[in-house]
Amino acid sequence: MENRISLYRPPAPYPGEATEGWRNFSNYLSSDPLGIIPKELYECTIFQFDDEDPRKFLLNEPKLLSRVLEAQQAIFTKGGGVAELLKPILHNGLLTTEGVDWQDQHEMVAPLFSNTRVHISFGYLQEALSAFVGRFQQYAETGQTVKLAEEVNFLVADVNFRCVFSRPIETQLEHQCSDSITKYEEQIADIALDLKRFIGRAQPAFTEDALKTAEDVRTSIAQIIDEHMYNKPPNSQNFFQVFQDARVPSTGKSFTKSQLVDQVASIFLSSRETTSAALCWSVYILAQCPEIVERIRTEVQLVTACGPISYEHLPRLRFTRDVFKEVLRLYPPVLYLSRVAREDTTLGDALIPKDSMVIISPWVVHRHRSFWENPDMFDPDRFSRGAAKATPGSYFPFGLGPRMCISASFVTFLGIKVIARLCTLFDFETLNTDEVRPDSTFYLKPSRPVLCKVHKRKFIK
Repeated sequence: MENRISLYRPPAPYPGEATEGWRNFSNYLSSDPLGIIPKELYECTIFQFDDEDPRKFLLNEPKLLSRVLEAQQAIFTKGGGVAELLKPILHNGLLTTEGVDWQDQHEMVAPLFSNTRVHISFGYLQEALSAFVGRFQQYAETGQTVKLAEEVNFLVADVNFRCVFSRPIETQLEHQCSDSITKYEEQIADIALDLKRFIGRAQPAFTEDALKTAEDVRTSIAQIIDEHMYNKPPNSQNFFQVFQDARVPSTGKSFTKSQLVDQVASIFLSSRETTSAALCWSVYILAQCPEIVERIRTEVQLVTACGPISYEHLPRLRFTRDVFKEVLRLYPPVLYLSRVAREDTTLGDALIPKDSMVIISPWVVHRHRSFWENPDMFDPDRFSRGAAKATPGSYFPFGLGPRMCISASFVTFLGIKVIARLCTLFDFETLNTDEVRPDSTFYLKPSRPVLCKVHKRKFIK
């Protein structure tokens, strides 16, 4: 018998009535974009905004999304977005390159996320999560109030350092690198809010302070690389070894020192905020849904026979996986993806002139009234209900096609493992539940620190 639950609506603005100026996309970038999206945009398949330079189209139809992001990616190329904001740190890494350069890098780093490499990385995740659990056990004993995002950010950064360099964050240099990344993201927040200044054609206007901080990040990474290469153990099984061994398929050339910094920076930044935000939302939602937590605990107990959660157990934790998938549906990492039409073309019945912007919002598509049942509600069972599943192609938290996040499988298994372990050991109590809202300034993360208490689970069988 299916286990149905009362559905919880996590924080999100209710779709509103159309207000004056809503047809200009630039207005969504100069104010709270989530709060002013009218219900019309959650119901249409394609919508042309009134902006003229360049023309802008919001695309929701899954079959057309696939054309833009997969079949016709040569016509619809990247334009603006988060990657441009990170370029002072990433330089010419995988997230910011195009064409042949991107194809070469993609093939060079693809082994990072093979099944074998992900299996090896599981050991590093175990080590980082054990340290994380140790801190939470102390918080539970002392009754200390926890700022959830800070803790989860550190967990993800620690996982990254262990996976890339086979060592935890423990030296001053590693903390300095992590702190500088946080500082940079704070410094470019105003630029992210003012995306209309560069969307489509111009480039972001970075401050001197932001550029200096970006250079500090790269300098720290370069120093960490130097130390690692000097002291690394033999037969290293980590991401950096993959970078060192990688060769350009067409020429056989390896990464230069600067390119190694690009790749390490891409790993650190691509997963840091996106994964952290997803885990933070997961804990926040589960704190409001004790019946979901109990189902996760029951599943873990059945799958593991009350033993440790191994790598082989993860594919069998299907409900826990669906919980994480549902969190990513409700809070995909980025508000929108943008592409530029490089020639005149059509999408459905709409003529798309050359240089037009095609805007794809995972937030909107994931909550579209035509594609999802109860789209604003937290309902992890939707992924196992057969006919009641979503419209195919309407779920893409990591993007679609060749430019899809290369670490999607790694992030997913990390999410499953973290949720399963935390639910097995702890209960969480959020203290400012009614104050938390989604903020889309940079990534879709909570608008303010999520304050919570950690309690040891009272009855562990």
